[in-house]
Amino acid sequence: MNQLELSKYQGIGNDFLLFDGRNNPDFEALLDSTVVQRICDRKFGLGADGLIIAMNSNSCDFRMRIINSDGSEPEMCGNGIRCLVKYILDSDTTSNKNYSYKIETIAGVIEAEYKSNDLITVNMGRPYLEPYKIPTTLPLNNIGIPCGEFIDQENRFKIYSVGMGNPHLITYIEQEGDIDINKYGEILEKNKYFPQKTNVHFVKVNSAKSFNMYTWERGCGITFACGTGACACAVASNLLGYCDDKVRVNLLGGVLDISWNGSNSSVYMTGPAKHVYKAWLNLEDIL
Repeated sequence: MNQLELSKYQGIGNDFLLFDGRNNPDFEALLDSTVVQRICDRKFGLGADGLIIAMNSNSCDFRMRIINSDGSEPEMCGNGIRCLVKYILDSDTTSNKNYSYKIETIAGVIEAEYKSNDLITVNMGRPYLEPYKIPTTLPLNNIGIPCGEFIDQENRFKIYSVGMGNPHLITYIEQEGDIDINKYGEILEKNKYFPQKTNVHFVKVNSAKSFNMYTWERGCGITFACGTGACACAVASNLLGYCDDKVRVNLLGGVLDISWNGSNSSVYMTGPAKHVYKAWLNLEDIL
């Protein structure tokens, strides 16, 4: 009863433990925040940025529940949803496999399609620019993006925000190493403009076709990648005139290709997801 079968997947370095709860309803009660924190602990558990559970859905192919390594539950995760699609596909033993999925999340229904060579394209939906939807108290600037400043004794940040079903703060840097991400990631995550805290991204624009992105993820800290964050940064950079509607995002863990046609269009994200290992864990061993 207390033995969990878990599979580890990673999407450009953002790593997750996957659990199939569709035929194991009794296990959901065990996966509370304290349990997940111990499972995801990199010294005392299996180690991961979060745990993802595949659940049954009344309206979609399945439902996604994700719990961060600190026990908090975000609305959505772009890298996580690609890992979930690859996990479901790998678990499908039928000869007539489905390669396109509709996935229920707290942020809404997400559509994803497995392409080839472990690449998955996800329709991430329309970005939110209305402050109350993100949510943020930052006001809209003259081009319609929430914008403001964060100032402390050492630095002044021009900050922007875009919602992708979860909140994102975007700020731009001139050179890598200009900002202490460990320090300011945590400070900006909890700043007064975001009542539910926020993911934080430091962006260095290379050209109209690419930018580098460094992420402090809400509930996780520094991560190698953030899919919803890459989408949010692409939208902000396009609106600010820094990049085209198709852009390559270079993250610590790898590359994502983001496409957004503006206005009421959905954001599309393409990137890899790979299996790492499978494990069987007795809960009493870590609690």
